[in-house]
Amino acid sequence: MAQVLRRNWFVFVASLTLAVVSMTLFSQALGLKGVAYADPQGIKYTGAGACSAAACHGAAAPKEGGMATRHNENSTWNKDDHHSKSFSGKKGLVSKESAEIAKKMGIADATKEGRCLNCHAVSELKFKEGATTRVPLTKEQMGAKFAIEDGVSCDACHGPASKYLDPHTAAGWTQKQRANGAQKVYDEWGLLDTKDLKFRANICISCHLKIDADMVAAGHPELPFELSFYSAASTEDAFSGAYAGIHWRDKQPFYAAKAWAMGQVVSLRESAAQLAERTAAKADAKILEASQNKVLAHAVLSRQVAKIVDPASQEAIDKALKDPKALVAAAEALADKVNKINVDQAMTEKFIQAVAAEGEQAGNIGYAGGEQVTWSLKSLAIVLGKDGKKDVAKQMEKIDALYEPMGDSATYDKAKYVEAVKGVAGDWAGGASIPLPK
Repeated sequence: MAQVLRRNWFVFVASLTLAVVSMTLFSQALGLKGVAYADPQGIKYTGAGACSAAACHGAAAPKEGGMATRHNENSTWNKDDHHSKSFSGKKGLVSKESAEIAKKMGIADATKEGRCLNCHAVSELKFKEGATTRVPLTKEQMGAKFAIEDGVSCDACHGPASKYLDPHTAAGWTQKQRANGAQKVYDEWGLLDTKDLKFRANICISCHLKIDADMVAAGHPELPFELSFYSAASTEDAFSGAYAGIHWRDKQPFYAAKAWAMGQVVSLRESAAQLAERTAAKADAKILEASQNKVLAHAVLSRQVAKIVDPASQEAIDKALKDPKALVAAAEALADKVNKINVDQAMTEKFIQAVAAEGEQAGNIGYAGGEQVTWSLKSLAIVLGKDGKKDVAKQMEKIDALYEPMGDSATYDKAKYVEAVKGVAGDWAGGASIPLPK
């Protein structure tokens, strides 16, 4: 039953993960001084059609043999990835549900509304002081093969491709560009370096954690996020078949554990920003409470990351917990530190022990806390099994059993979840909870 609930719930959420997103600039909402990076200038978004040739990324079957790619990435995305259905799929922008949400918000046509297209189609990603903003594309930015009906296609996560499309086919070209830093590669070539985990997290949360309060009030679901879990923890069977749309490989050992740490910290930053925006907009009390709980859920785990990676950052987060603007800055600083660390088996074990130790505290926060702990335990256990060659089958059974009391935001059973997660904690002893400041 737990597996069925987990699978159905994940498919539902994944179908809706390409959220309708606010056009409110992050820097304005938080009163930050904008530091404008160049961002790509004059580079067109080529669309999925530019990547679909069999010799490029459109092969019917994967090609192995030590190559950087399998050449079937576009085919996998088109067939199995929910992002490809974000515009025209049953749960996409053309759906009855989207029309109902748009009507409540006074939007005449969701398929032509920038706030909706930002995350249900390809949009331009901009950076300011570590913050993310998405802007609808102009016709001039669209290449000849670009089709908005493709939904969230290649350029959405990899950047506008017209300039790097040809040179990136040369062996070693992308790796050479990475040496210049992810921001410079994006500015000069339009290429979003997803191997830079801070960039990857920024790409994802620019939709997953950018839902405005009025959208939620109109019926748009809240979108949770955990980077390693949503990246399938570097292995295609992370969801036991529930999500088959992974078209990439993170081959570096324990890379997914670093992705977990980065995801928590960047999600803390964005959830704090979201809380600030919703507070300024005088959102409904229940929506604000849910936002606060999301911040606390990521804070509980991010403070553990800080304790392991940079203890001074934990102190900075603790001091900022009651000030969302300050918390944004503290989390951003920690994200830069996490991006520089090397994660091995010993650190991965510290991470999972820390998560297990926080199970009770996070579970008592509510559904957001239970969700993050469950996903985090799952992600890190998979890493230890895959990269650490540890037998985690019995521990994984207990983790999977957490899905039953977790349910969803409406059915979450706090008492049963806390009791269940206490049983899991014994399997990963060695960590210690860090009580939230009062």
